[in-house]
Amino acid sequence: MTAYAAMRDFPGYFISLEREFDEMPSQLNLAKIALGSVFDFSAEFCVPLTMELWTTYWMNDFDLAIEKPSRAPKYMMLRQHEIPTEVDFSPCWVDEQVTTTDEINEATSHQFTQGALQRQPNDRPELEIGWQEMRFRSTAVRLPDDPELTYKGSVGLRVGTDIAQQRIEQKENGFWISGPAGSAVIHPPIEIRIGRDSPETLTFEISIYWSTWAPNGAGYEKIVSRVDALLDKGWVKSP
Repeated sequence: MTAYAAMRDFPGYFISLEREFDEMPSQLNLAKIALGSVFDFSAEFCVPLTMELWTTYWMNDFDLAIEKPSRAPKYMMLRQHEIPTEVDFSPCWVDEQVTTTDEINEATSHQFTQGALQRQPNDRPELEIGWQEMRFRSTAVRLPDDPELTYKGSVGLRVGTDIAQQRIEQKENGFWISGPAGSAVIHPPIEIRIGRDSPETLTFEISIYWSTWAPNGAGYEKIVSRVDALLDKGWVKSP
């Protein structure tokens, strides 16, 4: 049996970008910049089905998270109402508080983040509230144009020595694949992480698990063009 694509091992074909700030924006404005970059990259071809957010108390003067005391709830998930049945959207972190929405886009993700950063009655009044990380671990990705997909309900994904059949969904704008999909396909086609790993710096990480969007794949030029657009907006490739 011929495979349409191959699954790469963790961390996939990995792209890491950074953006430094001479003067840090507010927590919410920084989140807006981060989310704007995510959706600049993913627009019209990579749709998040979930978004996970790590909130924490924050030392604004040093731009560092406060480990203790811990905020509760600390971890939150925004999940699309309708997700393909085969998609695994289990949480990354323990005790995630889940909110659902019709669609995860720049507006709904910003609204979700704004709500997550609002002070709650049980928050420590003397501590500032910030965010540490955003993850997009369940995604639907538009397959490169291919007339033969019209006659197929699924494509084969090589995982190790096996081939797993992955259902494709036809929409008005093309054919889409979603993931992760169970024990055999433990990664999505494309995964995105935004982190605050160093003071005054945002880190943007893209893990490409399907060979379709890795070098020599039919969708690789799409990745290159979207990364180039981010570089034009002030991001740089990590050393």
